[in-house]
Amino acid sequence: MRILFVALNYPPDTQASQDRFYNVAVKLRAMGHQVRILSANAVEPGRDVYAQFRQSGEPPEMVTITPPRLPRARRHHARDMLINAWFVAASILARRKYGSVDVVIAQSPPMLGGLTGWAIARMSRARFVLNVSDLFPDVMIVAGALRNPRAIHFARGLEEFLYRHADLIAVQTRGIFDDIRKRFPALRMCVSMGGSNVAAYREPDATTHSSGDFIVGFAGLHGFAQALGTVLSAARALSEHRDIKFRLYGDGPMKPLLLKLRDEMGLAQVEFYEHQPKSRMPEILASFDVALVPLRVGHISEGTRPAKMYEAMAAAKPVVLAAEGEARRMLEEAEGGLCTPPEDSAAMAEAILKLYRDRDLARRMGLNGRRYAEKHFDWSVIANDLERELRAMMDEPAR
Repeated sequence: MRILFVALNYPPDTQASQDRFYNVAVKLRAMGHQVRILSANAVEPGRDVYAQFRQSGEPPEMVTITPPRLPRARRHHARDMLINAWFVAASILARRKYGSVDVVIAQSPPMLGGLTGWAIARMSRARFVLNVSDLFPDVMIVAGALRNPRAIHFARGLEEFLYRHADLIAVQTRGIFDDIRKRFPALRMCVSMGGSNVAAYREPDATTHSSGDFIVGFAGLHGFAQALGTVLSAARALSEHRDIKFRLYGDGPMKPLLLKLRDEMGLAQVEFYEHQPKSRMPEILASFDVALVPLRVGHISEGTRPAKMYEAMAAAKPVVLAAEGEARRMLEEAEGGLCTPPEDSAAMAEAILKLYRDRDLARRMGLNGRRYAEKHFDWSVIANDLERELRAMMDEPAR
């Protein structure tokens, strides 16, 4: 098959959806398919877009469209919308860059990326696959970023249009699948979740106990949904255990406030580090004794499978998950860590203390998680499952 991935704002982004597109594309290319990725290099034109993602396998061909320089706007999302709209038009006009295709796989959000994929598929007489990694506009409405009734109505209309015109909708969680299925029961859908390159994370040696400090780590976005304030409160509750140290890697809109809270609470055992390249994740996770995955309370988060869980389990690290719903069910099925209610710092501290006191339990849970990762969400497994769905779609009449 000739497959074109459409990923607006892909390089050099390191978000979970972009990471998934790249790794699945690499595996599909290794299976013998002709694979290209069409993207807008909106951040640093000319940069090696694979530097953050390169792990193994021959990268697919990247077709990059560089948007014009736009003046900084007081409202950043308005500028982003202009770039997104430009990408739709430019991608349609640049058809000669990516040639003939059989399947177009477009990422949503942003929904304009999905619209681009639909338009290209329509012009190319190709099958259109919509990859849904988040329920938009729902998450924008819940976060308060989308309030205007007319804008909400437009976003809902675009969402329905894309769903009804897709030959296949690939979603990354069962919660997203159930939500869309309830509203649009006739659509062809599959669950094609995120994953990890398990081989990039070395298996731990036979040592049962870690030496030195007991490191409790988090690596990811410091945003509203991550509830990292709960982590600081848990660290304060454990402050008498001087060898329990907290390391938080990453950046995000909540980081300045978290740094201020850390200092106000006098948490000398909590250290913050800058955002690190994807290539360093195996090394960073190897330094953890426990990996934290904290989420806020909310029905959106209940249908989430955080990407950082995949990495922690691949690295054979026990996970302390503060969440309900789908992520909790997956961790409990894997027996790969301990679950606590979201935003409950006392329960988080108790779970960390349990693993601190029972290192054998921590090691067993870590190894359980790795075995589960190898079986269920290594990128080879994800790509094979998706290829099977694509072949079945191609065998049926076009919509």
